[in-house]
Amino acid sequence: ALRDPATPLARLFPGSTAGTADAHPGAARHELFDAVVDLVRRLARLHPVLLVVDDAQHAAAPTLRLLEHVVASLRGERLLVVAGAQHDPAADTAVDGAGSATREVVDVLRTLPGATASTLEPLSEEALIELVRAHAPTTSPLHAAALAHELHGATAGSPVFAAALVEHLVGGGSLAVDDERAIGTRSMPAPVRAVVERRLERLRADLRDVLTMGAVAGESFDADLVASAAGRTADEVLDSLDELTRVGILGEVGVGRFTFVQSVVRTHLLDALGPTRRARAHRRIAEALELVRPDQFDELVRHWRLAGDESRTVEHLSNAARRDMVALAFESARDRSQQVVDLLARDAHADAHTRAVAWLALGTATRAVGDPVYTEAILRAARLARAGRDTSVFAEAAAMSTWPGTFFFIAERPALELIELCEDALELLDRHDPLRVRVLASLASHLTFGADRDQRAALIGEALELAHLHHDPLLTANVLNAEFVCLWEPATLERREQIARDLGRIARATGDPEVEFLAGFFGAYCTAERTDLVGARARLVELAPVAVASRNPYFEFLADRLILSIDIARCRPGTAARVDELLLQHAATYADTEGTWALQTGWHAWRAGTLGDMTPALEAMTTGEKARTWIAALALARLSAGDHEGARHLLVEQGDVPKNYFWIAVAQVQAEVASELGADDLCSRLFDELLPSRGRIGISASGSLCLGLVSR
Repeated sequence: ALRDPATPLARLFPGSTAGTADAHPGAARHELFDAVVDLVRRLARLHPVLLVVDDAQHAAAPTLRLLEHVVASLRGERLLVVAGAQHDPAADTAVDGAGSATREVVDVLRTLPGATASTLEPLSEEALIELVRAHAPTTSPLHAAALAHELHGATAGSPVFAAALVEHLVGGGSLAVDDERAIGTRSMPAPVRAVVERRLERLRADLRDVLTMGAVAGESFDADLVASAAGRTADEVLDSLDELTRVGILGEVGVGRFTFVQSVVRTHLLDALGPTRRARAHRRIAEALELVRPDQFDELVRHWRLAGDESRTVEHLSNAARRDMVALAFESARDRSQQVVDLLARDAHADAHTRAVAWLALGTATRAVGDPVYTEAILRAARLARAGRDTSVFAEAAAMSTWPGTFFFIAERPALELIELCEDALELLDRHDPLRVRVLASLASHLTFGADRDQRAALIGEALELAHLHHDPLLTANVLNAEFVCLWEPATLERREQIARDLGRIARATGDPEVEFLAGFFGAYCTAERTDLVGARARLVELAPVAVASRNPYFEFLADRLILSIDIARCRPGTAARVDELLLQHAATYADTEGTWALQTGWHAWRAGTLGDMTPALEAMTTGEKARTWIAALALARLSAGDHEGARHLLVEQGDVPKNYFWIAVAQVQAEVASELGADDLCSRLFDELLPSRGRIGISASGSLCLGLVSR
């Protein structure tokens, strides 16, 4: 990773040349995680490996996901993972996006395969009395009990902190005799402050100044940083730090790096600074960091925030979010981007461009996490970019306005604002801008359920022409993917088969696993349409390693769903339980899992003669702002429940169904209901419309259900 800045592991180090993986964030993150697993595996095969995760309460969500992946992937290897976490209120209320609540972290650690949890409980006052007496056997019981009471009140029984305080008191002689000054009515911080101050007052002024600057820098700090902030030479500061190490106040933990032996010393030094002096010290540390450690964005954020400079805080929070996107730590990038947006909202001087970039970054990270609400951030970015006449940000927002699994949920309610965004972006973009290709494909996708097929065809045609002019096969693949979906209708089967072949050629030329998957999946889909369900299933099974190689979990969902739909159509046993498993596995990530579950469960119920029991669920799916494509399914449920008039009313209400990729399945259900009701005119019309597709399999959407055509 250090030799080659383009490798996956290099993302974790400064100087990486890897991009932010906006197009395929899931794939890039899996690649990074697998690289870490490979490294640890190679080490474990040379000798046993002990992996220590200290202060795990500070672990961010991406770190926990990586730890889960490492543990799950390396079971059976010579690897022992030891993770220690302590309750940290600062982590529970973290403001820099890096902290996670301690309880959540511990819960994740407990669920790791093979995990054994040991809890170090808080010390009781009785246990603290024993601790005091162990360090000072001659201390009277009354004195020990009083100190234990004060220790417990100040530390809540924390073993680590209580032991450190007792060691301080021993060092100052407060436990050697019955020193009444350390007990009585005073709270615990007073004697601790007294012990610390007695220790520090013996230091020369120059030593204390260096120590104070180190305290502002952090629990651990670098000598060159303190030297720069203090305006002294590195040798002068190093001499001071060496002297402080000799007297036991500091410890040297690395080349040029020092840490406070007891944290109470640092706390005392910080408390001794007034608010203004402390803010000025943080500013000096931040300015020094920008010179000696300019890529330490988290530390820069902390110090500029404590210095009270929100504009510099925003600058480095934005840098940290971009770094997280490169490192595929999408959750942290989202949290930091949200903080940037919040800070800018309080800044009356922030311009539209700065705000637009911040909202776009938030949308990008939220999109990478797989959260459908990312479109809200994208639209905010677009509005601000429009106000600032920022064409590039505006067009990038338009290009990013679609995402697999989170769109088409409300099939008959296209996102009008996103459509307008894409249309406006096309008006602004130069005719030959490569970004125009992506915006054209996004707009065509948004219009999938619109009535104007010619418009979609024109958009796809222009996008393909431009992609060819740019000689960019992956841009072409992007457009072909959109075409397969947005121009779907029964008559386009041959064209869709050609798209699958074209994508296969692009995959072979570029080696891109996502394109390879799409080629195989579309090919299997068309094979199933031509009723070769066995062949289609075999192709999908063969795609499993390609889906894994693509690092795109949505592809695994697509393949698993279509395999399940084929098995349901073939009446294979055990499919009902698999329907529930698919929902539980993917519901949190992909919006179309609930619709899939309803369709597949409804199909099982119809075969069992219990579809009428699902009437309330289907009513919920087809009312309000939900998709009304499946009114025919509700009509079938009412028919099954004996409500013939209700079923007849729904058929009339639904009317004609547009010929999108739901059409064959919906038309078949309409025909089934019409036949049972004796609606001969509707039956005849549907028969004529379905006749050209006789012998085909009707596949709902991208594989949520398969229905074979039957004529009566």
